[in-house]
Amino acid sequence: AGVGCEIDICFAIDESGSLGRARYAQELDFVTSMTDSMFSKHIDPSTGGSMTNAPRYAAWIFDQDSSSKDLVSHLTPNHTDFKIKVAEMALTYNGGYTNIYSGVDRCISSLPDKTRPRVMVVLTDGVPNRGPGAPNRNAIKTNILAVSDKAKSDGIELYAVGLYSSSTRYLDVNLLKGMASTESHSLNIKFNQIATTVDSLTSRYCAANPVATPAPTPAPTPAPTPAPTEAPTEAPTPAPTPAP
Repeated sequence: AGVGCEIDICFAIDESGSLGRARYAQELDFVTSMTDSMFSKHIDPSTGGSMTNAPRYAAWIFDQDSSSKDLVSHLTPNHTDFKIKVAEMALTYNGGYTNIYSGVDRCISSLPDKTRPRVMVVLTDGVPNRGPGAPNRNAIKTNILAVSDKAKSDGIELYAVGLYSSSTRYLDVNLLKGMASTESHSLNIKFNQIATTVDSLTSRYCAANPVATPAPTPAPTPAPTPAPTEAPTEAPTPAPTPAP
């Protein structure tokens, strides 16, 4: 396998009121930093140019209503365009409740191509309080686990990332572990440590899904050297017969 990151990825991004505008902006910065890291891993070191089969990015935010306005970007290989759309979301922060279910469900719909490795990253700072089953908190969690299982059974690798300021007590750590593909896919990260975790996180899923390196072209087999052709042996010239 070669250097690269040949995956489709969807980010489900919390927009709840507990974040506040500043931490919401940090969350969006986290997303753009991760895509920057993925993009940098997809540069061909021999040419300095982008490799083929580049990563493709999609994102949704989730809040209490989870309407169509919460679309950040459909799946696209255009890294620059995706970053612009993420940055624009910082201008429209509305706060509200936490509907993790809708974020997961919509990312599933944004990752339909089963011919490519698919990754979902869910970012949240709190406990879900909206979605199917509301207002019953246990029913909400049961449905979130069910839709996460749907994603995983469909072949999507799911990372559940809890973001916090000083304590994880506002996170539902057990729910995040249940959502994630494995326990190591469940991460709790301090807001002020986001920058230091970006590259290690993207390295995990890029390393698992690198770009295949084409088999080297075999050197041509040289034609056999023909054996030297011997010159024909001339018959000896008879000596002249002396006259009688």
